[in-house]
Amino acid sequence: MEPVPRQSFGEVCRALLRRGEVNRAVAYLVVSRGWQFLSGFLTVYLLTKHLPKEAIGVYSAFANQLGVQLFVELGLPGIVAILASHEWADLELDSAGAIRGNPRSLSRLAGLQRFADRWFLVAAAAFILFAAGVGTWNLASSPTGAVIWQWPWIGSVLTSGLCLPHVSRIAILEGCNQVDRVNLTRLYQSVVGSLVVWMLLVSGAGLWAIAGSNLVRWVFETWLIRGHYRSAFQSLAVVTVNEPVHWRREIWPLQWRVAIQTVGSYFSTFFFQPLVLRLHGGVAAGRFGMTWQVLNTLHTVSFSWINTRMAELGVLASRGEHELLRHRLRKTGLIGLAVFLLGSVSYCLTVEGLRHMGYPMAENFLPTSESVVLILGLAGVLVATIGQTSVRLYKLDPFLIANVTCSLLMAVSASFAVRWGGTGGLALAYTGLVWAFTIPTTLWLVRRYRPRSAGTPGQPGG
Repeated sequence: MEPVPRQSFGEVCRALLRRGEVNRAVAYLVVSRGWQFLSGFLTVYLLTKHLPKEAIGVYSAFANQLGVQLFVELGLPGIVAILASHEWADLELDSAGAIRGNPRSLSRLAGLQRFADRWFLVAAAAFILFAAGVGTWNLASSPTGAVIWQWPWIGSVLTSGLCLPHVSRIAILEGCNQVDRVNLTRLYQSVVGSLVVWMLLVSGAGLWAIAGSNLVRWVFETWLIRGHYRSAFQSLAVVTVNEPVHWRREIWPLQWRVAIQTVGSYFSTFFFQPLVLRLHGGVAAGRFGMTWQVLNTLHTVSFSWINTRMAELGVLASRGEHELLRHRLRKTGLIGLAVFLLGSVSYCLTVEGLRHMGYPMAENFLPTSESVVLILGLAGVLVATIGQTSVRLYKLDPFLIANVTCSLLMAVSASFAVRWGGTGGLALAYTGLVWAFTIPTTLWLVRRYRPRSAGTPGQPGG
């Protein structure tokens, strides 16, 4: 009887990572968001030490008000990534970094990139005007005390708008299965961005820290597009587009639905913190904003198990391998949900530990009871998002009415809940709507529209 060979520690770790569906793209994004999660506590400490309490709420409002970017993106980044993934099935990067393969797919990918470039160049200008106007109006109407926010806010808007033209090419890269390199760049960006924010806070720059973080993002994304993938985009630039992607026939039928839902999602994500600032002032807004930021970071990490595989899943959808796609989504979705819940428990234990030890920094977060309610709501959102992704991969989106209705209900209920119940009422309203409305309608629509194993995409299935 031959002895069973012993596995090395490295082999055991690699086997565990494979079982956990952790590829390089996921690992880079998890480390990046993990860094944001851990470094966030030091950022809160520095905010507490170097800014008055009212200014912490304004700082959080800056980040949330920049979320009006959704109004100019109109859902296009995700659609570009999905369409690019369908073309990437017949393309590859050669040894020089250029994109080569099927001429028709190459032509369609080049046309898609040029359309997206034009869209986001116009979107950047529209964002700067819109965000500056709406954000200034909200901050001027809110009880911000003696906080001087005007020029730091304009700086944050301008630097954020500077990054918008990069969105189109990063979406192309993600659709072309380059997510690992994109996420590695985001890891470097997160670390350097945190260091810059800390230096600016310590030096007394205060609210200018967000503008500094945006500039770091611009530098790293510029290097990624014009440095690392220079040859790839140059090869697309010389392609004659004989087989264009038709916006009206291929993009618009999906985009208008996603766009309305994306705009609506502002009211279930970025709308809350400025609303709390307006009705309850900077201190309450700071607590909600810091908690919401941490939980949404964890939410992004958990969805990375799906998001980083969009190119792979798009190929399965284009080939009609419905059962395999469904299996992959189910497995990675469950892993992502488990990661979110474990991370959320760790966050709650950390904040409670800081409170128990008497650290004043802990008072910049919501009470644990309110955090738990928000965690349950975000877990439901994750389940719904995975279900909706399983249909959108086939260039379908039957979720328009349900998601828009939910967004409208969320905006109205949040306005009343914050006014009468503060942040606790907001948490209950948010989670109640997710589980009473979003989850049931999503599951019903997924069952109705997902393709049958032997059917064709686009037909309601069982």
